[in-house]
Amino acid sequence: MKKFTPALLALLIVGCGQNGTEPQEPLAAPLSDTSPQWTFLSQGSFHPFASPTTRLFITREETAWNFLHRRITGIAPDKKIDFHTDLGIAILSSKKPNGGYSLDITNVEWSGNSATVHIEEVTPAPGQMVPMIITSPYSLATLTAPSGWVLAQTEGGSVSIGLERTYAYLVDEHFGSVSDPFTNTAASTSIPVLSGGICPIDNSTLVAADLYSTNLGGPSSAHYCSEDGKYWVQQGFQGKWYGPFSPGY
Repeated sequence: MKKFTPALLALLIVGCGQNGTEPQEPLAAPLSDTSPQWTFLSQGSFHPFASPTTRLFITREETAWNFLHRRITGIAPDKKIDFHTDLGIAILSSKKPNGGYSLDITNVEWSGNSATVHIEEVTPAPGQMVPMIITSPYSLATLTAPSGWVLAQTEGGSVSIGLERTYAYLVDEHFGSVSDPFTNTAASTSIPVLSGGICPIDNSTLVAADLYSTNLGGPSSAHYCSEDGKYWVQQGFQGKWYGPFSPGY
């Protein structure tokens, strides 16, 4: 028997730009005039983003969602999302002492131009046999919504502020967590291909983003192969290449 502990996440869609300062065009009609459009994608028991509270990651970029999905699940997303109209949402639980926990999205409701996503945290029933391993449950979904700031709250107070995560943000965060990245020098045969903006694995076009959080001795950038799920880093003024790195487990 499952025990459900209700939790409520209110996703407040505020009319501002992605940097929180630029106003957007007003919506033609309140979203409450339309039926909530949301799709549950998947859930699991482990994600790599450590936090003492539930977190909300949101993106409206195809490359960012590809990277985030691989970061959380280890594999590429299998459902195509129309990012002209939809958000990709990752709801990430804090660490749990054992198995048997999960996050279920039960409903989405509109009120004006804000959305309320109803979440149920499933906890183990008394006496239930569960894996004795630390877990960190997550749920992935899509939601039709305008772009801008998205806030997450519970009945007890704020959980997180979910500014839309871009690919640049996510790859910068991941590279900052890599242990001894400069021991992973790119293969010499790959460097001419990488310099031309091409993935040496499958010849697809690389997606570039500047890196900011790590001191690499000058302007540095990450170059992501979204088809294969790996990226390379070009370091500073010397232009040295490192990688590949994988965002997944």
